[in-house]
Amino acid sequence: TDRVLWRVCEAPLDTSTSLVSPRVLREDDLHPRPMCVSTTVDEYASIPCLGSDHIPVTAKLTVDYRLVDGAARAEVRASVVEALRRDRDNADNAAVPHCTSSTNLVALRSDEGGCRRTVTVTNDGEVDADLRFVPLPDATSCDPLPDWLSVTPAGMRLAPGTSAPFSFTLHPSALRRDEPNESILILHVDGGPDLFMFASVDSPDAQQPCPSTPAAAESAALPPELAALFTSPGPVAAAFASLAPTQRSVVQSFLESLAVDP
Repeated sequence: TDRVLWRVCEAPLDTSTSLVSPRVLREDDLHPRPMCVSTTVDEYASIPCLGSDHIPVTAKLTVDYRLVDGAARAEVRASVVEALRRDRDNADNAAVPHCTSSTNLVALRSDEGGCRRTVTVTNDGEVDADLRFVPLPDATSCDPLPDWLSVTPAGMRLAPGTSAPFSFTLHPSALRRDEPNESILILHVDGGPDLFMFASVDSPDAQQPCPSTPAAAESAALPPELAALFTSPGPVAAAFASLAPTQRSVVQSFLESLAVDP
């Protein structure tokens, strides 16, 4: 060639600016001009040639240009997408009620007529939660609870950060003797995940006298000094009263065996 052309850039290319760094939108961004790169002439020479009226020339140029790091760009894009996904998930979760219960087991004893158990439900979400008990999906009855159990209240609305109790009452006259008295309870949370509880009652045929009250303790075959441990207020009486009837029977038999003179 008999000539080498290049453009002279008025301002050098700023290679320190990241392609993904935030900056203020300028007028030039709306109407972009051709990118100007910095060009430096290192060598320029002509080659004498007698066979043509055009003298060939050679040039050695140094050009500064932006190089896009594909791996870094993909990493930045992935981090931006992940941040947007987390923000969306957090916004979605904030609109969903979320509740927890103090326990998922409602253990009842039929030897305590009309005994009660309390389960406390807490709204851990950021919106109001409407709660109510619903029947099982395959249940033949519309009643969410079995005949031998009732709950108060049947439903409630909890504000964020508040708690309230559900009181369960056992009805011994409705217990069945030919099959286990147990049931799965569903506490439905409108718009949120449901809570599941398991209610069970000791079999009436397996009931033993429960020395959890002074009158029952007096009728038990225990020496007075041992019976006093279970009738007087204290940790022993509280722990003994919390046992199942069959467990109390075992403890009582063991204590009676210790009280027998050799």
